[in-house]
Amino acid sequence: MSKGKIFFIIGAPASGKSTLCQLMGRKLSKAVHIPVDDIREMVISGLISPNPNWNDGLQMQVTLARSTALNMASLYSEQGFSVFIDDFYDPLKLREYQNTENRFESDVYKVILYPNKIIAKQRNVKRSGGDPIIDEGIDIVYDLLSERMKELESGGWYFLDNSKISVEQTAKILLNLD
Repeated sequence: MSKGKIFFIIGAPASGKSTLCQLMGRKLSKAVHIPVDDIREMVISGLISPNPNWNDGLQMQVTLARSTALNMASLYSEQGFSVFIDDFYDPLKLREYQNTENRFESDVYKVILYPNKIIAKQRNVKRSGGDPIIDEGIDIVYDLLSERMKELESGGWYFLDNSKISVEQTAKILLNLD
């Protein structure tokens, strides 16, 4: 049995990660979407949401969720499922996802969705009515990414500006990467 591909779809809030993962998965015969936020939100008591005051407790919860996502990805990929891990960029540079190419016996694609920040904020208005907390998250992630873009690209991350292309076009681009 061939291993399924693993896609890391990373970006700011409202960059289109979940919509894209769902669409790409529906185009394949076997696929699973793993939203890391959903894993984090399984915490019943003591959940720390991402915020500007990044601390050890928040990092621990993000690390636990990402470790769980990586384990799930491994299990599903071994059974031939393509896996779409949907996550946000954080101040510690996605450290849990470093060297993932060596962890899996699958093709791994590391993608950062990077629409124009104004477009992401417009999407946030459509999605949540313009929640100021999400807007602040968009600003934080864009500031971090703009500082680290070259470093991330040299680490194998593929930046995709999906501002002016449809989700269908974005999916087609990513499903044809090789």
